[in-house]
Amino acid sequence: MKQIYRMDQFPTLSNYKPPRIELLSPDSYMTRLCTFTTRGCHFDCEFCSVSPFNGKTTRRRPVPEVIQELQRAKEWLRSDIIERMTHGSLFHALTTSLKIWVGLEEGSIVAFVDDLHNSHRAYCRELWQSLKSLNIEWGCQSTLFLGDDPEMVKLAADSGCVSVFVGMESLSEDSLDETNKGFNQVQKFGNQIKMFHDHGIMVNPGIVFGFDNDDESVFETAVEFLTRNKVELAYFNVLTPLPGTALFERLKREDRIIDQDWSKYDGKHVVYTPKRMSAEQLQEGFFWANHQFYSWPCIWNRMGHTRQRLIPRLEMNWEFRKLIYRTTPKGALSPLAKVLKNLQVKLPTSETQQLIPNALHPQPSPGSKPQELYLKMKARRHDAFAALFIDLEGTLDHLNAKELLKRIQQAGRAAKMDIVVNFENLKHATPKAIYTLLDGEILQAISPHTKLRYRNLTKAFQSIVSEIAFDHLDLFDEDIQHA
Repeated sequence: MKQIYRMDQFPTLSNYKPPRIELLSPDSYMTRLCTFTTRGCHFDCEFCSVSPFNGKTTRRRPVPEVIQELQRAKEWLRSDIIERMTHGSLFHALTTSLKIWVGLEEGSIVAFVDDLHNSHRAYCRELWQSLKSLNIEWGCQSTLFLGDDPEMVKLAADSGCVSVFVGMESLSEDSLDETNKGFNQVQKFGNQIKMFHDHGIMVNPGIVFGFDNDDESVFETAVEFLTRNKVELAYFNVLTPLPGTALFERLKREDRIIDQDWSKYDGKHVVYTPKRMSAEQLQEGFFWANHQFYSWPCIWNRMGHTRQRLIPRLEMNWEFRKLIYRTTPKGALSPLAKVLKNLQVKLPTSETQQLIPNALHPQPSPGSKPQELYLKMKARRHDAFAALFIDLEGTLDHLNAKELLKRIQQAGRAAKMDIVVNFENLKHATPKAIYTLLDGEILQAISPHTKLRYRNLTKAFQSIVSEIAFDHLDLFDEDIQHA
């Protein structure tokens, strides 16, 4: 034996030797029928180890070999079950029969453990078409945007697909962009999940907490979204800089890795310094999300609608709940978490007349495409100033301005902190919106709860602000403009 083996090239996937699954205990696994069809991934997510380890191109096994392997495994499992039923007690035979009937018997589902099973459409079409003859049920790891392709989702369901694990990762567009996963589009998530559900396929998202754009609001936001969209299971993880990944190299350069005990690099422990919350807040939020998602009210809220494989799905939630409650502290969110969540919002802009461009922004060329009309609020806590900063993006009309002030009043009442609103990155605003922001009656209702200040409002929209007479000059205090 050599001390070190170095790989010069990735091995071929032809003539793959299947493992001896008969050596595995039937009581130790959800299913022993695991196999794979592809290796590698052509995506380049910053935190992921798949591309560095298995390659940035996808290699595929010949479909006939996969079908032959599954046929042999299916025949073996059938004979194994019959053997156990005929040589055991009558009670054992009856309970095994009942498990098979409700879908709880080990081996009732084949698991494709590829990291990206649907990486090649033509290959999947050939494979899934061939799977129909086996009359099996199967699950896989897939991109969520497979849900944009009704034809392929239907083919997967017709061939026996009952479950997909999808790398959703985050409900924040900024976090997805940060990790090079911009192909995940948050605004499509709900419809993509529905497409799978409409074909009887359960959706199990992977969610990662702790991106540089994440604050304490991400935990409640994720649980609420997954519950509202009735996902059957979810796998929560703490962002982990695995050695060999681009994330590890970046955090190492930034001197943010605080723990090199490799046993903690399991997606369950915080081993680096987050940007917009403390390591303790990230750890506590991770604990909280697991307990909240697998609480009985949440399980029933998510599962009460389904008529497909209800008992197996409840059984899996029960097993996950037992694991969580056995291994994970309950965790708690700080009072500020809900305040931040209420200030992270994207609102449609309905009024588009008399839009005034932001003087701090270069204006688009005449031939450029029209921008989506929305107002995006992004809030963060600034400990040095004991204040909440709200950055605005997009287009502001008077309805959004009223909603902004309403949320500011709620935040001030709950957080007891100064609030600073930054207009630097806003693209356009209507005159009526600026008038609303400077409405003395509204500002007077806010003042008992918080000190409100506007940054860059006069610079951005001087022509409108100069027309308005008001007494709240401290609104434009720019002492913290460089914060």
